[in-house]
Amino acid sequence: MSAPAQENEKVIRRLYQEVSLKMLPCGEAVDFTNYTVSGKPCCLDSFGKFFADMCASLCDCHLTIKSIATKEDKVMVHYTVSGTQKSDFMGVAATGEKMVVTGVDVFRVADGKVVEHWSAAHQLSTPR
Repeated sequence: MSAPAQENEKVIRRLYQEVSLKMLPCGEAVDFTNYTVSGKPCCLDSFGKFFADMCASLCDCHLTIKSIATKEDKVMVHYTVSGTQKSDFMGVAATGEKMVVTGVDVFRVADGKVVEHWSAAHQLSTPR
């Protein structure tokens, strides 16, 4: 992996570490563009808030990076968030059951900042 690709991976690993510590991420580029499935306008603070809200609705919330791949300025992260749903989340009533959210995020990093983000998640599934 090239040195710039390694640095880009470090930026994204730090972003997920901040999210898992319930710190809202910082350092986004002014021209940050988000391409999530929801179509709602988003920024990195919203990215952090999504994870914070999810973890607030789950007991024993745990974020895990399952895999990460880097190529040039793109970093892909396959992650899971698991826990017991104790309160409503994204319109789904609390179930009191264990759930897992699996997702993939792709980021484009330029000059040490996230400038683009694509995401897709399979939300509120139960473990198998």
